[in-house]
Amino acid sequence: MMEQGMMLKQQLAAAHIERRRRFEAVAYDPEVRPVERAFLKTVIDRLAKEADRKRLAELPEIVRIQVIVARAFGATRAEIIGRSRLKDIMLPRHVAIWLAHEITGFSFPHIGRRFGGRDHTTALHAVRKISAMIEADPLFAAHVEGLRAQIEKTGAPS
Repeated sequence: MMEQGMMLKQQLAAAHIERRRRFEAVAYDPEVRPVERAFLKTVIDRLAKEADRKRLAELPEIVRIQVIVARAFGATRAEIIGRSRLKDIMLPRHVAIWLAHEITGFSFPHIGRRFGGRDHTTALHAVRKISAMIEADPLFAAHVEGLRAQIEKTGAPS
């Protein structure tokens, strides 16, 4: 499970380096006009983002949820499945658990195992807590629904 996350990071880093290399090859070419340079940069960025989306769609569903939620909250997947009890890590972890339950329908024991070997009651607590927060805060509910839409979009077959 951790190896897949590391492989994804390595693939995304390699894609970023390749995108940067292509742009620099064009950016320093005196034959390329500024307008063409800007256009090429836009095209290269779009292609790289599409490649990232395809790699993300190939991940197992719960791993994809963990990665997307971690990015949205400025955390890492390792932090979300780790043992930290910091509030800045607990909220994205709970949101990811809630989304995993809502999207996949997996059992609480299965979800708990995929989140660092946690007990099923931890997953149940996270789902109840996030459900209550969604009911109480429409802004938070909109943010979580946006994450759900993003996860479902990346998981859709191309």
